[in-house]
Amino acid sequence: MYIEKIEIENFRIFGNKVEILFQKGLNMLIGENSSGKTAIIDAIRLVLSIGTYKRNFYMDENDFHINEYGERMLSSNISIYFDDLNDTQKSELMYLININDQNSNKAEIHVNFSGYYNSKGNFRVREDVTGFNEQMIPDTDKACLQKLTYIYMPALRDAENDMKPSKYSQLSKLLLKYANTDEKKEKLIEIIKVMNKSILKNETIFNIKDTINKRLRSMEKEILSQEIDIDISELNINDIGAILRIANTKKLNKIIITEEDKNKLEEKMDISKYIELNEDKFILKINEMKKDGIGVDDLDIKDFLENKNNVNFLIKQNGLGYNNILSMATELSNFKETDKNDFLVMLIEEPEAHLHPQLLYLLDDFLKEDENNQIILTSHSPTLISRFKLDKLIILQKDNENIKVANLSKINFEKGEQEILERYLDVTKSQMFFSKGIIFVEGITEALLVNEFSKKIGKDLDKYSIEIVNMNGVDFEPFAKLFQIENNKNLLSIKCSIITDDDRCTNNNDDNSISADEIKSFTKINESAFEEISNKIKNGNISYRAQKLKTYNKNNIKVVLAKKTFEYELAMISENREILMSILKDVHLQIYNSIKDEYSKYSDELFATKFWIAIKDSKYEFSCKLLEEIISGKSFTIPNYIIEAINYVTE
Repeated sequence: MYIEKIEIENFRIFGNKVEILFQKGLNMLIGENSSGKTAIIDAIRLVLSIGTYKRNFYMDENDFHINEYGERMLSSNISIYFDDLNDTQKSELMYLININDQNSNKAEIHVNFSGYYNSKGNFRVREDVTGFNEQMIPDTDKACLQKLTYIYMPALRDAENDMKPSKYSQLSKLLLKYANTDEKKEKLIEIIKVMNKSILKNETIFNIKDTINKRLRSMEKEILSQEIDIDISELNINDIGAILRIANTKKLNKIIITEEDKNKLEEKMDISKYIELNEDKFILKINEMKKDGIGVDDLDIKDFLENKNNVNFLIKQNGLGYNNILSMATELSNFKETDKNDFLVMLIEEPEAHLHPQLLYLLDDFLKEDENNQIILTSHSPTLISRFKLDKLIILQKDNENIKVANLSKINFEKGEQEILERYLDVTKSQMFFSKGIIFVEGITEALLVNEFSKKIGKDLDKYSIEIVNMNGVDFEPFAKLFQIENNKNLLSIKCSIITDDDRCTNNNDDNSISADEIKSFTKINESAFEEISNKIKNGNISYRAQKLKTYNKNNIKVVLAKKTFEYELAMISENREILMSILKDVHLQIYNSIKDEYSKYSDELFATKFWIAIKDSKYEFSCKLLEEIISGKSFTIPNYIIEAINYVTE
């Protein structure tokens, strides 16, 4: 059984009804701050806590949505839809299922929260809970809702405090799941009783009792002659859970032993090579003994070494990150030990808190081990996002007063496209899900320069929360499908520009096709050949890839094409010739010398052709030097298609 869908209306940041789809296993809610991630988690908690014994989470006045006019809504609706119920769950949750459809494995619960002021002017909330088809659940049968439970780990969690001994600690809960029969509970209690008897026989306890009785006799004289005894209160399994705590065990390489311990060991075997004397202290080199197999065949020595080698220390000596892992491991143990007929979802906010990337990778692998249990995470971590399946991501986007939800599981990818996206979504590219707009570029040249170009035209991309995504190639189509909102409301509504080359003259059936051999070596191309290549570029057809990509140029996607290549477009602008020639001098002095006397006479097309061929194998070096020149304040004219792409995402 798992949550298939939740609908939320007039709850916190959500005004109009939104629908969020979930799947079995891991699900991740991502989005910028105040985009509704915590609101979704809390909406689930509110509904699932209704049947909880000792409930501590309620709807209050501040949870009702305030609209754009500042009016507080006084009615809020949250509905949760479940799927894949087994027969036991269907019988226990009969009010939540369609009893007329025996083959259905679905259930649903609807809660309407109504706010009002009582006669004293205090704000109150009424809950109306209904099941399938909004049929009323009698108060006498609401106990069935106790089967719907959750484990919640907040973002600002205090892992050390969560693991402190108490009746309600993580360890105590886990104890109740393992000590799940009367026999197991009695065995534990008997052990504690034996310990208690030893305590009561202790001299210190006797002295305490004797002191109290002496005071009693001196106060009562001969009138009452009472005496007290000291006993230990009756224990139950909860009391045992309350005294358990997690401690770290550290293996030592060397330990200090007494002379008596040393003598006992020497009776068994010669250990002189493993003993060193340090300021009258005997140091036993345990690691050296284990390497030589000492103690393996002698149980007495083996037990001695094990007992001496395990040192426990409190978790407060750990860092925040390690305690966070400990806390999650304990809660996940609780989670995975749940009875298969009970519904339990785990809700974790920002699991990345205090964890370095390598620990995040291990945590992610651990969470993915069990795809049957449902875990819903919120996160701001590109590291985690980059390791998730796309169909497990739920992206929340703020659009003025509205929150839009993108369920990427609804995208109709062609075979292999989702895998391409997931392979490309590294830590850097995953940052696009938190942006207000995106510019996709082919490579490092464009990535370096477009950002600086934006500053030159007064549209600093950082200030607009625009992300530049370097594709390191031209496989834009799978990414473009994330933003096709025309026929699918579940997709990303972020504006994006795609800057790419039209790669003209590369189609096989194009009469103006330019072969690789024609441009192989700049110094071997004669002037007439340059003219011919220039004319081909002027008259050639754009590539089939670019033609197909242009079909995505609609709604919130802007596709802009460079004539031939990015470098060709830069060189087509006559005002840029001087700065480009100075860079060419640094990059290819021989080529620079061959054209330095004539370049001012070239047509725009011929100069662009020669420059494109000259630096085609030095694009990165070219972009770095051009960036230096622009930053230093040199005059440079930005191509119109680049300006168009920047303006579109910053509108």
